Amino acid sequence: MNEQTFLPNVASNIRKCREIRNYDQAYMAKALDISTTAYRSIESGATKLTLDYIFAIAKILSITPETLLNFDENTIFNIYNNTVRRDLIGKVDNLHQYSVDDFKDLINMLRMSHEKLAEMVEKNSQMSNEVNNVVLSVTNLVREMALLQRK
Repeated sequence: MNEQTFLPNVASNIRKCREIRNYDQAYMAKALDISTTAYRSIESGATKLTLDYIFAIAKILSITPETLLNFDENTIFNIYNNTVRRDLIGKVDNLHQYSVDDFKDLINMLRMSHEKLAEMVEKNSQMSNEVNNVVLSVTNLVREMALLQRK
């Protein structure tokens, strides 16, 4: 594979890996400390990549530079699924650190937050009704004033 076919493949691999991670170009640009336009240039293949950028991009995407260079969708999906699975197992494994009371406290806190949010929605609804009534009253006053001026 010559350099001309290699670079577009790397650019395409970067885009595919970024999309798998559900990162947008702006996120990648910010993480690399470059403009979004400069990042787009990387993904389009217009910018020649240095090893530093390849390593930095791979780090942001949580993959190895080799994986980025030798992109294989099956490999990437396996790595991604294994990472997600490992993270979930880690979270489940850590559940034992919490007591039933901790979960009850969390449930109560969520319940209180829900109630507070419901109160705020109700107040917002009441205020909206009051505003509508005021607008209706002002509209009626304007109509009456217009009728009086015509007389």
